[in-house]
Amino acid sequence: MYALPYIRTNDGNAGEGERRLEEEIPYGITMIEPIDQGIHSVKICVVDTGYYNNHEDLPILDVDNDGFSPYGEGELWNVDGHGHGTHCAGTIGAIGKNGKGVTSVNPDP
Repeated sequence: MYALPYIRTNDGNAGEGERRLEEEIPYGITMIEPIDQGIHSVKICVVDTGYYNNHEDLPILDVDNDGFSPYGEGELWNVDGHGHGTHCAGTIGAIGKNGKGVTSVNPDP
């Protein structure tokens, strides 16, 4: 997840921590035929390791109403200690055309 954004250009113009691309299209995104949702909003549930709610390329969700952890108060859905849940959520709903990170299947969540 962090390898590609920090690869430097061949001419060395990308500085430390700078991206060489504006936004990446992850493998497989172009193979999916999106469903036209029209004027209807769609809520997707990702059951995984969590969701990093402050990720720059994901929508910020309401902690009290948009998620649930069945494991009790100490296990928060909006903290992703592993990163895999945030990665999966990004594949589904990363914000597109913002010049950050990647685009997704639903770039306008």
